[in-house]
Amino acid sequence: MSASMSRFVVLLARACTSSPSQTGAKTAERREENRRTRTRMPAAAGSSAAKAATSALTRVSAVSPALKKFLGVTEISRPETMKRIWSYIKDHNLQNPENRKEILCDEKLKTVLGGKEKVGFTEVAGLLSPHFPKTKKPATASAPAPAA
Repeated sequence: MSASMSRFVVLLARACTSSPSQTGAKTAERREENRRTRTRMPAAAGSSAAKAATSALTRVSAVSPALKKFLGVTEISRPETMKRIWSYIKDHNLQNPENRKEILCDEKLKTVLGGKEKVGFTEVAGLLSPHFPKTKKPATASAPAPAA
């Protein structure tokens, strides 16, 4: 028998003598040990995970004068605005009792939701969008400067 053939026979013999349940148990033990010892590193300051925490939705931004008058704040995040609007709607019982997906606007809420009498449940976020003025991004450095 050649040397490579004898190595193959030895490996085959080892594979046949160890039972599958033993190897499976050892693998499961190793996985559990790795799971217990593994630690998660905090996101680096410039990483995408860190940027996701301050995305456009959670970022605090300036609001329109009408929304400022309604909420009483000059800057707020979009999710916090939605929470306060829904709180106002529920506190003043402005949901249509026959169709809970519909909001019956009072005079104060009309100023924020485009002056509509009735607003659909899903329309609120879109109607609040104009109250968050877009901020202009600085010009990119890669663009060539105009010739004078």
